[in-house]
Amino acid sequence: MLALVILASLIRFLLIAYHWPTTNSDEGVIDLMALHIAYRGEHPIFYYGQAYLGSLEAHLAAPFVLLFGPSVFSVRLLLIALYALFLVLLYNLASRLYTRKLALFSVLLLSFGSLDMILQQLKAFGRYPDILVLNTLLLLLASHLALTSPLASPAPRRWGLFFLMGLLSGIAIWTDQITLPFVGCALLLLALFCRRELRGWGLGLLLVGLLIGIGPMIYANLTSPLGNNSLNAILNVNGAMANEMAAKNIPSVRRFVGSLLFALPAATGFNQLCSPNQLPLFGPATPTMLACTLTHGLWSLGYLGLGGIATTQALISAWRLRPRETTLTELAPSDYRHLVIECTRLALLLSAGSILALYTLSASAAVNPGPTSRYLFSMCLALPALLWPLWRGLLPLTWPTLWRARALFTLRIATLLFILSMLVVGTVRTFEDVPNAQETFQKQENLINYLLSHKKTRIYSDYWTCNRLIFQTTEQIACSVLDEQLQSGQNRYPLYTEEVQKATAPAYVFIQDSAQARAFESQTYLPHALLYQRATVSGYIIYIKSCKVCST
Repeated sequence: MLALVILASLIRFLLIAYHWPTTNSDEGVIDLMALHIAYRGEHPIFYYGQAYLGSLEAHLAAPFVLLFGPSVFSVRLLLIALYALFLVLLYNLASRLYTRKLALFSVLLLSFGSLDMILQQLKAFGRYPDILVLNTLLLLLASHLALTSPLASPAPRRWGLFFLMGLLSGIAIWTDQITLPFVGCALLLLALFCRRELRGWGLGLLLVGLLIGIGPMIYANLTSPLGNNSLNAILNVNGAMANEMAAKNIPSVRRFVGSLLFALPAATGFNQLCSPNQLPLFGPATPTMLACTLTHGLWSLGYLGLGGIATTQALISAWRLRPRETTLTELAPSDYRHLVIECTRLALLLSAGSILALYTLSASAAVNPGPTSRYLFSMCLALPALLWPLWRGLLPLTWPTLWRARALFTLRIATLLFILSMLVVGTVRTFEDVPNAQETFQKQENLINYLLSHKKTRIYSDYWTCNRLIFQTTEQIACSVLDEQLQSGQNRYPLYTEEVQKATAPAYVFIQDSAQARAFESQTYLPHALLYQRATVSGYIIYIKSCKVCST
């Protein structure tokens, strides 16, 4: 197992060493937060500019920034460490719920990954590797407390575990509310199997831990204006998507197309052959639409089929093991253990299924399933549960005598090998994308060098450029966001905007042929061409006001 974790870490280390994936301003926000925590002693509660995503990842990244210096590479080292920890925890959880060999195979699969999967693992969006660790810890801890409950007696160690359970639950909710299905299912396990302890000191310690873990979120909401609380922020984001869906007259059924034909395959390891625009209801009919629908749909059908079989098997087993004329504590030790294991399997499957269902019912699946497919990223935690129906049919690992059994045996082996090959091919494709990332990185460096050499350190640009440039220059450049109408845009850290506004001659830096570049060209440059110098650098067009003495 250790060798596989090292392999997974080495693969990801090589990728970030070659500047893959290409960084952007969303990642730049986390990088800047880590920088401010490390060097300014600031402690933001939420992701800059939002009131509902916690800053756990930025706080964890701060020591890496201090130790290795401020760089995208330094922050991504944290992500590799978190993913390695997740693999170790997943191995322990799968070993407890299934078999060690299945746990090992699951870690082998997740050592590789499709381009979309690895991108989510290595880009600091502020939560995804974190919630994998938190969700796995919650299920591990809940299953341990449930398995040991009948023999447990009040002791400081057990008190600490209940407190830790609450603390992790609170931190998970603060970090990202998408963890709620896992938190809820883990707490439900405690409610089912630890009732005796929850009637006393266990519940109190659990609640204390929960309040401490979610404390930053509570504090921020109590000290913020009423309309700027986390609930309103979440509702506003979802409302904006719903409004866009209504404005574009997008049919509700497109949610299922976006979720099941694109987002689910993207998040679970399928090497995407088609973009959303090549799927039904997202774009015009093309010769490739049928092939896209079939290939993506078959992957999702297989995923849902395995999930359904695994859930049914766990439900049947749990139903048979349930106590009829006795209490839980009076069950035979082996029956009690098997019941806890089956219920934990159900909790794992129910958590993943809930995330998929919530995403499918959201407007995000209909409006923009490409970037929002990342919301399903934590479903990879359920991989051992999904593989169990296949793996179970291989036990014992001997060649069957009946031809039907042989056919099923061969089909199971072929399916497992197909999944492995899909993830290995995805990893190879990821490395094939490295030259593109290096080319983009070099263009970014060229732009930075040009601006610094011309002493243009106060600039206006688009959202996807600003935060990235600020961090890559360790705040030598301050940037303020302009939207497509050249109005003030999504400036997540207002101090940078204030710095730019103080400059007498800020530069305007836009991606060539972008809406901002076209608007500036027609509204400002052409009517006042003598007042500006125009340069093109690595795909960017830069407008610098001509003057003999100008501040930056």
